[in-house]
Order: sequence, then C-alpha cells, then structure tokens
Amino acid sequence: MKMLKYYLFASLCLAALTIHSIGSWLMLPLAWFTVSISLVTFAYATNYPHIFRKHGTGKIPWYITWLFWPYLGCVHLYNAIERGRDVVDAFQPLTDDLFVACRLFPSDVDMLKAEGIEAILDVTAEFDGLNWSAEQQGLHYLNIPVLDHQVPTSEQLAHGMAWIAAQHELKRKVVVHCALGRGRSVFFCTAYLLATNPDYTVREALEKIQNRRETARLNKHQLKGLTKLHHSQHFTHSEQAVLVINPVSGSGKWFTYENDIVGMLTEKYNLSIHFTEKETDVAALAKQVMSDKQPNIIIAGGGDGTLASVAHGVHQSDVRFGILPLGTANSLATVLLGSMSKIDPINRACEAILAGKTKPIDIMNCNGRTALLAAAVGFGQEMIEKAGREEKNNSGQLAYIRGLWQAVSENKPLHFKVSFDGAEQSQIECVSLVVANAAPKTTILAQGHGEPIYDDGKLDITILPVEPDGAQNLTVAELILPKLDGKPSNIRTEQCEKINIEFEQEQHFALDGEVLSAKRIEIVIQKHALNVMVPN
Repeated sequence: MKMLKYYLFASLCLAALTIHSIGSWLMLPLAWFTVSISLVTFAYATNYPHIFRKHGTGKIPWYITWLFWPYLGCVHLYNAIERGRDVVDAFQPLTDDLFVACRLFPSDVDMLKAEGIEAILDVTAEFDGLNWSAEQQGLHYLNIPVLDHQVPTSEQLAHGMAWIAAQHELKRKVVVHCALGRGRSVFFCTAYLLATNPDYTVREALEKIQNRRETARLNKHQLKGLTKLHHSQHFTHSEQAVLVINPVSGSGKWFTYENDIVGMLTEKYNLSIHFTEKETDVAALAKQVMSDKQPNIIIAGGGDGTLASVAHGVHQSDVRFGILPLGTANSLATVLLGSMSKIDPINRACEAILAGKTKPIDIMNCNGRTALLAAAVGFGQEMIEKAGREEKNNSGQLAYIRGLWQAVSENKPLHFKVSFDGAEQSQIECVSLVVANAAPKTTILAQGHGEPIYDDGKLDITILPVEPDGAQNLTVAELILPKLDGKPSNIRTEQCEKINIEFEQEQHFALDGEVLSAKRIEIVIQKHALNVMVPN
C-alpha cells in the first residue's frame, strides 16, 4: 500500500538519523519525530484509526496531540496548502439532503445554516472536529474515524449509512466531510447513493458526485474496496430498530441526549424514529409500527408510563424490547440496568441495547392495561398526584419525595375489599397498598417483601395499616431500614398471581407513574411475557 510504504520509509530514515545524532541536541527532537511517524506507520499497517483517540465530540485529547505533533503539524500544513489551491467550494450538494465537503471550520457555519444543513458526519481520524452539537445549537455531529486514503470497515460504513438515513428520516440535511473532500467523504457518499439507488453501478454513483465536485476521486484501493462491499451488499445493518419516543418526558431529555442516542444506536441498527404527542395512543402506535416496519427491536424512550404503554403493544411477541430512560424517576431502568443507570442513564441503556442480550420479565395486566412496575392506592398514588409535571420539571425526583412526605403527613385512611388469587373477599382499612411486579429500593412503599423479583411470576403486595401520625412515620421508616428478621413489624405483605380490589366509589390509583381511576381493579401477573434487552 502506497501510504504505508511512505510512512515506513520515513520512519526508517528518522530512526537512522536519531541513532546517528546520539549525543547531540538533535537526538530528542528526532526521537520525537521517529516515535510519532512510527506510530502512524503502525496505525496504517493495522488499519487502526483509533490511535488518535478522537472522541465522539470530535476532540483529540491534548496528550495525543502532543505525542503526534510532528505528524499532525505536517498534515495540517499540507491540508492548508491544498485547500488554498482548491478549485471548488468547501461543500457541494449531491441530492436535496446530502452534501459532500472538505474539512469544515467555524467560518463555514453560516454557509451550512444558509443551506439548511443540520447534521455533520466527520470521517477524519487525524483532525480535531468542532463539537458541533454542543457549540453550535441545532447541529448534530458524528465522527467515524478513517485513516486518510484508507477504506472504512464494513461496520463503519454501515454505521455511517444508518446515521445518515436516521437524520434524513428526521428531515435533516446531512454533510459528509473528510480532510479535502476527495476520498473518504466521497467513499461514504457514493456508498449512500448506491444503498438508496439499487440500480446504480459504482461508476455511475461516483460520476454523479464528480459532476458536482470535480476534485472527488477514489484511489485504486478505495475503489476496489467500495466495489467489493457493493457486491457483497455490506452497506447496511441487518437489524431494524424502531424507537417510540415521548419527547416531553423528563423536561425534554430527548433533545439533550438525541445526538448521543442516535450516534450510538446506529452503530448496530437501522433506526426508524416515531414521536408521541399528548393525544397519542402509545400502545396503538407501537402495534402499528410493529405491523408496518416488522422490526427486530422496539425501543421505548420516555418515563415509566411511556415504557409500559409501548410494552403493551409488543408483549407476547418475539420482538426484543429496549428502554431509554428519559423520564424523571426511571424506576424500571434502575431495576433492569442497575444502579449505574442513575449516574449515566443513556450510555448504560444504549450499551444494553447494543449488547443484544435479552431477559424475559413478567408484566402486570391491570384492567386491560400493561404495567411493568407497580400499582398503588393511598400514599403512592397521592405522591404521584402531588408531583405534577411542573414540580418534576423544576425539582426532578425531589418532587416525589415532597409528595410522599405530604401524603404521609395527611395520613388519609382507605376502606375497600380485596381478594387474593380468587379467594373470598376481605375488608381492608389502610393508608397505602402497593401491588408490585418490579420496584427499585427507592420505591420504599413496595419493599414489604424486600425488593420485588420481576421474573418470579408473583405480585408483591405491601399494605400499610392505619396508625396515628407519629407512628405512621416510623412505619414508613421501617420499609427503608427493616428489622433484622427482614420483615417490618406492623406491615402486611402478600404474594399472589392475581389481586382484585373493590372500592365503594370511583377511586384514584397510580399505575407505573400515571394516575387513573376505577371502582374495581383487577391485576394479573403474566410470567415472562416481555423480552427486555439488558446489560451483559
């Protein structure tokens, strides 16, 4: 390979000069140059563009910049000279929503915005890219590092194709750029034209680009690689994932994390993204996209209520179910993805989806609705009601803590009839009843039996009796710090597969974070009804 031979020759010459200069002041600078170019030679020999450690934001770490400064300095100088001699503009349109470009600078931003370009695919490894998504509002950015003059791997190419397609589905124009807009960016754009126009040949797709950008050209190695990938049809991923997103959950977390989510998930999946609105029947939407798209995976993004609604549309099927915790409490994510999901929820969730491992879990059917976590009357339902949308937007999970404190302080008794597994009804007087399939330790009102097990085929019931105000605080505290025998003293617990609750009149109750009302509630466990994607 030509570039490898050049760098190998340069490395050997520099090594010889370094040895020859031992004892002189030139030895250290020459050794620095030798190490830098030798590492680049290794990167080309092994096709390892990640040697520059370029982050997803496009930033190369400072220590890498210093280590490779002799190489990077030469590359930047060459790039500046070639750009000054270029006979074409920085970027050109190939289709209505796809552009090809050379390396982009802050001075190009106004031109990008004038063309309506909102997404940037950077396929360089050796240049710092601007952190477009953070520094330039409204621009989405992905880096797929490819060495100059080299061929991307089939995985990299499929990642790029899926990311461009996802941006196009979101009605965004995309620009693909490399250093000079001649090789790597042209490779990706040609591949995309071939993927979206099956009748094109490699030559026809390349000529379409050259008609717009006359300096575009692939070297023999790149042309051979593209032709081989085209014949093998390794342009795109084999698996389709549908995302059903509630964009207003968690004060609009989707808009904060969208760039990261789409960038990560397109590493492995072709994406189809659907958004819910206030009046959307989420379960019906999930069923519709299941029928239309026939995906391998359906991913629900939002709060726990959104996740349950999407699950209602896909349970009892072979489709894998992924979760993106975009809500306020994100209790299901804590249970399935572990405590780390509290610290880094999006990365943890995307890693689980990319890992591809599934685990069957139970679901609850509550009056014909699917729930994954818990149903509650009394304290739990009052806590949800008191933590309204505005309070959650302002205070996050503190809104739930305040809501629970207010509910315990009010200490309102409830009267109803209950039956377990079809047995005879009994009269209950209490301040809180929680029926749980899954609940993290932070859902303290569901911890009468300890943390519920979400795949045991059982409902865990926790009932708090009516007590004086001061004693009620101690009872709730016992759920947080139970006695040594494992069971709080004054709390009733049950396990069953079905529970029936009957009130004297219509009663509010909470189901996976949503407040509903009914006079009769029937909850039945459905064992292993949902295949959820979990971390390795």
